[in-house]
Amino acid sequence: MNRNKIGLPARALLLVLIITFSTTLSLTTVSAINSTLYRGAQAGSIYENATITAGGYHTCAILDDGSVRCWGSNSDGQLGDGTTTNRNTPTALSSWPSGRTAVAITADGGGHTCAILDDGSVRCWGWNDYGQLGDGTTTSRNTPTALSSWPSGRTAVAIIAGSYHTCAILDDGSVRCWGSNSDGQLGDGTTTDRNTPTTLSGWPSGRTAVAISAGYYHTCAILDDGSVRCWGWNDDGQLGDGTTTDRNTQQLVSLPHLDTPAITAGAHQTCAILDNGSVRCWGYNNYGQLGDGTTTDRNTPTALSSWPSGRTAVAISAGYYHTCAILDDGSVRCWGYNNAGQLGDG
Repeated sequence: MNRNKIGLPARALLLVLIITFSTTLSLTTVSAINSTLYRGAQAGSIYENATITAGGYHTCAILDDGSVRCWGSNSDGQLGDGTTTNRNTPTALSSWPSGRTAVAITADGGGHTCAILDDGSVRCWGWNDYGQLGDGTTTSRNTPTALSSWPSGRTAVAIIAGSYHTCAILDDGSVRCWGSNSDGQLGDGTTTDRNTPTTLSGWPSGRTAVAISAGYYHTCAILDDGSVRCWGWNDDGQLGDGTTTDRNTQQLVSLPHLDTPAITAGAHQTCAILDNGSVRCWGYNNYGQLGDGTTTDRNTPTALSSWPSGRTAVAISAGYYHTCAILDDGSVRCWGYNNAGQLGDG
């Protein structure tokens, strides 16, 4: 697949930071608001809920009363307010289920948004050309819309939006994905787009998912034994399986430590925090977004260069061509593409 077909900007860092910046291609120093974060904080985890999310051109947040406000671009209804009018102030959703509150929210560059409600159901809204809203159609929606063909009796406990697809972890630890499947990013053993939640193929027997992250055309999950599986587009080695072959079923990533607390999928790269607090990245590296001191693509997990001595990572998030991590002392390191100042190094 030609990387040039992707024209949308980076996914934003999903953790709210107040930061003052300073750095470059290797790793960059910044100060963060919260030094008490525990290792492995990430969106798409069953252990916590993301309450703010940034898509390519819009942002959504869950308020303390469980309501949702969105703002920014609304060309495809991704603000969920019943219009396609851009908003430069936080705007309430329209047609929200009565008596329900949001507990987790996710958005990405393709222009759609999804939320888990307090009853474990899911609502999605925005662009739907590939079925990424999961409502059984390819019709874009400007109000929150229920999923179609959800497994009976099951609830969602984690959700993540890729650019044109969406995946959720259910309360039994299984995974469902829907939307674009051009490169096998739904993991169902095909490359057929799906407009309803679809079961993954080839999932390891007896294993459950505890965290999930979606890039532009690939998806990665952490399993309950701490192992990592990735699937989808692999032209740049972003699946970490030692090849550049696309995969429509899950592939085991070879990591030096079994227990992986956190994972993040950028546009064409993937990074993980290991159980010792170190970071490994793999995939596209043209702008140094793997942080290994080179611009060489890697198809296996690669250690970062110039990491601060004695420090460990507690949270990580990958954007389009850059990556940022929070360290255990509350500082931040960023690396990769910096054309718009996304590394915050002044």
